[in-house]
Amino acid sequence: PPERGIQYLIQNGFIEKGNSIETQALNVARFLLSRKGISKQMIGEYVATNHSFNALVLKYFSKEIDLVALSIDSALRKFQTFFRFPGEAQKIERLVDCFANRYIECNSSENNSLMLSRDSVFILSFAIIMLNTDLHNQTNQKSRMTSQQWIQNLRGVFSEGNLNEQFLLDIYQRIKSQEFKTGADHVTQVQKVQS
Repeated sequence: PPERGIQYLIQNGFIEKGNSIETQALNVARFLLSRKGISKQMIGEYVATNHSFNALVLKYFSKEIDLVALSIDSALRKFQTFFRFPGEAQKIERLVDCFANRYIECNSSENNSLMLSRDSVFILSFAIIMLNTDLHNQTNQKSRMTSQQWIQNLRGVFSEGNLNEQFLLDIYQRIKSQEFKTGADHVTQVQKVQS
C-alpha cells in the first residue's frame, strides 16, 4: 500500500522528517508533487485515502498547485495532471472537495467573474469529471452525452441559478476536444513497454 511506501521513504531519508505533523504532511506533499516517476495512480490513492494524515497531505498538496485566473475546467485539468483519479466514488469526492476549496481560494471574488460558491464549484467540477468520462470512455461509444443533455443536467442545481449556457457549451467543447489526461510517470511508461 502507498502508506507503507511513504513510511519507508521517510524512515530512509528520501522524504525529510518534519518536527510536526503539519510539516511532515507538507514534506510528503512536496515530495509527491516534485518527484518524477512516481505512480500517478498511487499518488491519487494515497492522497484520497480517508485518514487524517492523508487528508492533511492532500490539503498541502493542493495548496502547492496554482489555479489563479484559470477557467474551472482548465484548473481541474491542471489539478488532475499530478495524480490519477481513483475508481472509488468517495475518494473522487475527497479530491474534488479539496479542488473546490483550492479553486475558491485562488480565485477570490475580485478574480472570479462567475462568482460561484464553493458548493457550486464542487458540483460543476464533479459534473465535468463525469462528462469527461462519458465523452471519452471507450465502452460508451454509442450513447455519448450531447451538449444539450449536458446543459439540461445542470439546470436548477446551482445556488446562483442556472449558469450561462454559452459558458457551459464552452466547457463541453473543451472537454470533448481534449480528454483529461494524467501526467506521464515512469510506472505507466514501463507498463506500456511491457505490454
